[in-house]
Amino acid sequence: MTGDLLAQGAGDDLAEDSLPPEIETTAVPLPLTELKPWHRPRKQYVRERQWLRLSRSLLDRLEAGSENGPSNIRYLTLPGLDYLDVTLLGEVCEGLGCTLTSVSFLAATEGNPARARAQFREESLKQAGRLADNSITLPNRLEEISSPSSQAYHEIKRRAPFDIINIDACGSIALPDANHSRRLLDAIFRLVELQFSRRKTRWVLFLTTDARPNSVSPQLKQAFKDAIIANAAHGNEFRQGAHELFQVAEGGELSTALDAASESENSFLSFFSLGLSKWLLRTSNGSDWEVKALDSFYYSTMPGQNPPPSMASLAFEFIPRPTTLADEFGVINAEPVPYQAPENYSLRALVKTRSMIDLDVKMHQEPELRRELGDKTKALLVEAGYHADVLKGYEEFAGYQVEGV
Repeated sequence: MTGDLLAQGAGDDLAEDSLPPEIETTAVPLPLTELKPWHRPRKQYVRERQWLRLSRSLLDRLEAGSENGPSNIRYLTLPGLDYLDVTLLGEVCEGLGCTLTSVSFLAATEGNPARARAQFREESLKQAGRLADNSITLPNRLEEISSPSSQAYHEIKRRAPFDIINIDACGSIALPDANHSRRLLDAIFRLVELQFSRRKTRWVLFLTTDARPNSVSPQLKQAFKDAIIANAAHGNEFRQGAHELFQVAEGGELSTALDAASESENSFLSFFSLGLSKWLLRTSNGSDWEVKALDSFYYSTMPGQNPPPSMASLAFEFIPRPTTLADEFGVINAEPVPYQAPENYSLRALVKTRSMIDLDVKMHQEPELRRELGDKTKALLVEAGYHADVLKGYEEFAGYQVEGV
């Protein structure tokens, strides 16, 4: 393949001389001795059925729109120490005959052993041919890019735009006590802003985040509520769907139902997911972009029997609007064809929120699928360097013998 369809406006080369600071003291890579929640089969479902499937769909569309297809895929991610998402996406790119260039974030506060482990993992993927040599792991928190004067922002700006952005966060996008600007939500805004200014073709955003009533600031809840109500005021079909989703009683008010949902452990995830979708749609108003909600999932990280959902895995595709012309002085006889979206993306966001899949229920109801995904995860962990002794108890950890996990 020739040319780089996906690097429009970004320059031909990524800077290879801007590397993370060297580790100040000799550090042995952190030993991989503990299984984590993201090693469960349900997370592999997210990797395969959301991240990889939708990424592959994006790449197919980009290839169909180009004579030669994409030669280099640019990927921004929070890979943790295992780089499982990078590993799988690298395999997809290898199969398509293109390269994967990743920009990863691993906060320096993780410590030297963790940074050494990440560097070792990244280098091994480069040597295996799954990752371009100019891929980089930055010793920063993603939240740091919120400030345009930060070094992290300048690093991202030099490497933008990206084809796929995957923010796999453990925490909230806006904690109740996070009054400063360096919140994850502010970083998301900065990334979208940068993509809109640099990107010319469609791209995908994945966001996994804590979605519980006590993990989100009151200001953000109010903003999400306002965005939903504003849409309901201008669309009868959306309003009816929102009334059904939030179980508004006959003669009741959507505003009251949204207030209740914003504080309910069982309803908050729907409120959060639809509110975030509407915020992205409203933020994109006036731009040359549409925001299309994609298949999304949720699960719980809470203890106990049948715990309420606490984590949302959301996905969005950003699609450029076609250029339209306006004849201000009436020179032409024919009227320009006005732009009309191929579908109602606000209504689609409501439909996708309503159809989100509970992965805990799915794993319980489909034990064979749970085993299949668990076996794939275990193979990935072996490749990532987990010792056999650590993986001896994986089957029980993954819920092979324990019903209801």
